[in-house]
Amino acid sequence: MFYTAAGDASLIITFNPIFTVILAAPLLGQPISRKMFLGLFCGFIGVGIVTGWSPNTQIDFEDRILGDLLILCASFSWAATTNMTKRLMEGRDGENNYTALEIVVWYSLIGTIMMTPFVIYDVLGNGLILPTKEGLLAIVYLGALSTVLAYYWFTIGIEKLGATAASSYIFLVPLFGILGGWWLLDENLGYTIIIGFMMILIGVRIVQIESARLNTS
Repeated sequence: MFYTAAGDASLIITFNPIFTVILAAPLLGQPISRKMFLGLFCGFIGVGIVTGWSPNTQIDFEDRILGDLLILCASFSWAATTNMTKRLMEGRDGENNYTALEIVVWYSLIGTIMMTPFVIYDVLGNGLILPTKEGLLAIVYLGALSTVLAYYWFTIGIEKLGATAASSYIFLVPLFGILGGWWLLDENLGYTIIIGFMMILIGVRIVQIESARLNTS
């Protein structure tokens, strides 16, 4: 997010359902076909359009490439987590099925342990910077609502709907991301945003339709 535009990132993160279906093959044993790779290709074309012809030219092209690549890696990691969460709930990795709350607690605990050394290193190098009142409210919102509570809701959604169906709700992100970037950050809107999103959407639909066909056959 530091290197790229919020609107661009919100489009690229919609790649998540494609990765979710592709990774369901090794993680959940679901079938995979050539049409799924066609959908993956269409999605990558969409990402390329968003990255290469973004209307947010106020951000250096090299920075946008790096930022968009990192967002794509985050989408891949998110998809892997979605499938592994479903795997834990089904008891594939042990005798007991984990609940949504247990999974979120363990994810959060391990993440805190991993990030703590980096925080200590940053404080020792740059000093402790206390947040302003506005910054503190933003941190509380990010930690409590958009991280813990939202991820808990998402985990319950995976339990009720399955990994693939739950990941489809990612399509709500671009609407809020693009409008939020335009309204709050003065980011630009352009036709390449629409074209890139349509290519990603086509790719995702190809993968989802093929996944449903294989799972019912």
